[in-house]
Parts: sequence; C-alpha cells; structure tokens
Amino acid sequence: MQVRQALKTVSSYPIAVDAIEVALIERGLNGDDEFTAEIAKSEAFNLAKADVILTLVGAVNVSEGGYSVSMSDVAEIKKQAIAIYTQYNDPKAEQLSSAKVYQYQGEPI
Repeated sequence: MQVRQALKTVSSYPIAVDAIEVALIERGLNGDDEFTAEIAKSEAFNLAKADVILTLVGAVNVSEGGYSVSMSDVAEIKKQAIAIYTQYNDPKAEQLSSAKVYQYQGEPI
C-alpha cells in the first residue's frame, strides 16, 4: 500500500483526492512511497492524517453517495484532528480549539 492510499483510509466518508495531495505536499510526504510502520508513526504522516480528517468538517450536513455528515460528526472529526495536532504541538490545535462551527439552518434572506 502507498502512503497516498493509507491517507484515503482515515475515514469511511469520501475524501477528496485533492485534499490528500495537498496534505502530502504540505507535510513533505511522497504519496507513492510504500506505507510502512515507520511512516505510520511519523509526525509528518499523522499531521497529514489530521489535515485530511479536518477536510471532512467542510462537509457539514451534506448527503452524497450514501454518506451524511451531521453536526455531531463534525464535532467528533474536529476533536480527532485537534488531538493529533496537540500531540505534535502544531499551531492548528489552538486555532481549531478556538474556532466555532456554524450550521446553516434555512434559506438566505
């Protein structure tokens, strides 16, 4: 299995291919490399994983292809990402902890 494929498995929700590619580039990973135990434990891979998980927050209350993301899912997704960012002292942990998630509830006026 390649690193790129391993990032695709972080969630049962569909993840945009571009989100995976951005995470790989930003974290200095080669998606074509063989996924190993060493890579799985690395800071770069785990931060990329958090980045990919976080992209699911943008799918709030969207149903597509049999998948649906609810507000409670969003809270859990955000919590998982914050835990990983905190583990590696990434500044995104603090940014996410203070950010609020809003839910659209009706037609625009």
